[in-house]
Amino acid sequence: MKRNMLCLLFSLILIQINGISLLTGENNDQGGQTDKNAVPTKRVDILQQLLNQETIIRMSLEKSVRDLMKEVADMKEIQIENLRLERNSLIQLKENLTRIEYPELLTEKCEQMYESMNRSLEILNNELTSRHKQLSENVSNLEIIHRDNQGVIAFNALLTADQKRPAKRAVIIFKKVTLNSGNAYDATTGKFTAPADGIFSFTWTIATNSGHLLSTEIVNNDKPVSYNHVNGRHGNHNYETGSTTANIEMKKNEKVWIRAYEDGYARPTWSSFSGFQLKK
Repeated sequence: MKRNMLCLLFSLILIQINGISLLTGENNDQGGQTDKNAVPTKRVDILQQLLNQETIIRMSLEKSVRDLMKEVADMKEIQIENLRLERNSLIQLKENLTRIEYPELLTEKCEQMYESMNRSLEILNNELTSRHKQLSENVSNLEIIHRDNQGVIAFNALLTADQKRPAKRAVIIFKKVTLNSGNAYDATTGKFTAPADGIFSFTWTIATNSGHLLSTEIVNNDKPVSYNHVNGRHGNHNYETGSTTANIEMKKNEKVWIRAYEDGYARPTWSSFSGFQLKK
């Protein structure tokens, strides 16, 4: 029954992993202008949901595995100890019987019982060792799955104040953090620091009011990688938005941030910066 439960739990996490691949398989590139009423929260909701699901499954599996391993260990220890006590009793009985009538007959019977107990003890020990080995292999497989899915790196932050005519090359700091799994984004500096080597995907959206414009760029260790330009000087809209996505291969401790390319105006709340790890 315990083995069936473990297999069921293992199947559930495989299904969840396949589900994660399906949910995160959508195209993340969002070049050009976005709809003026779209709030960039869909990506955050999906990532947060995945994180919650992964955490619940992992904690449940770890608890089940720990309980099974404890039960097996306790059972092995108790049964081996009982057999040892019985064997010691037989040894004592053998010594006592040698002092009474028919010592040879009684000694032979006692030796047969002693050998039988030893064989039972050996069989039980082999069976428990085999079960413990199998359980250890299952735990190792779960640890591999957990290691592959733990440490999800993802963040999302919003602009909290108007950016009026920021200086060229000034860092645009998105201070309102709505997601920061892995704590790789620093809301005080506006910079993301890679916790390990890998490929990371970043998207930033800039909203500007009618009559204004703003050009920004994403930089990796002070090197420009991609640009975003939003122009509210054309048309009769209340404001305009522009989004850009950049996939960047980073080394551990390298930094990425958004900075002004030329002065302009950025509208708070509707302007955002997000990113997540694509590949380790």
